[in-house]
Amino acid sequence: MPRAPAAQAVQLPSGRHGLDRAFVISNQRDRILDAIASEIAAKGYGAVTVADVCRRARVSSRTFYELFSDKAECFLAAYDAAIEALMAQVASVFQEMPEATPERARAVLARVLELFAREPDFARMCLVEVNAAGEDAARRYAGVIESFLALVDQIQQYEESRRHRPPVRPDTATRQAVVGGIAWVIHLEVVAGRTRQLPELLPQLTYILLAPFIGPRAAARTAFGRQPRPARTRRGVDGRPPRRGVDGRPHAPGG
Repeated sequence: MPRAPAAQAVQLPSGRHGLDRAFVISNQRDRILDAIASEIAAKGYGAVTVADVCRRARVSSRTFYELFSDKAECFLAAYDAAIEALMAQVASVFQEMPEATPERARAVLARVLELFAREPDFARMCLVEVNAAGEDAARRYAGVIESFLALVDQIQQYEESRRHRPPVRPDTATRQAVVGGIAWVIHLEVVAGRTRQLPELLPQLTYILLAPFIGPRAAARTAFGRQPRPARTRRGVDGRPPRRGVDGRPHAPGG
């Protein structure tokens, strides 16, 4: 699981090793968090037991209960650590691109998709199994979605400063639908076993993210590097759209 303090949590040697007690506890905790993420990805939250986690982490049940009261608390700790790593990735993009441009929004989305693709267990835990882990987990997930609304707010503010007013001014429901819809598309890809292919969706998801705030043409340029093609219109013999009868069919020439 992509956590800064536990990038590679390895089992310590048994017996006396002279290691600092705080380091030992931290290592055991990190291994447990890695283990619950892997077990849940493999079996689903409901099917995983504390014994499964201890077995994978190679710790005793006594060690587990010294650190966590139950499976739910352990899951929440793993989820929080994973989201912290995710937000660190977002923060790094903000440092590299301080101005709230549409290109920065695309870069944030790219970083998120790349992280999920590299860490499929992490993606499944954060996007799929969180829904089975109880009310506290659901509230945490909603909080993550809410935090990404700030990203679209910044896009809108950038457009206001650049154009003096944005092309449209989406309301709260629209903003939530955009962010929540993107999260749902990613969720479905993870469930379908296509987590590794998530970065391939970057152009389409970027367009969905940007179009309500900067308009379809500008969104297409940022997402695809081009403008969307105009829809083709069927033309009559004089170059104008053909007249239609009451049945909706075009009139024949001269009719």
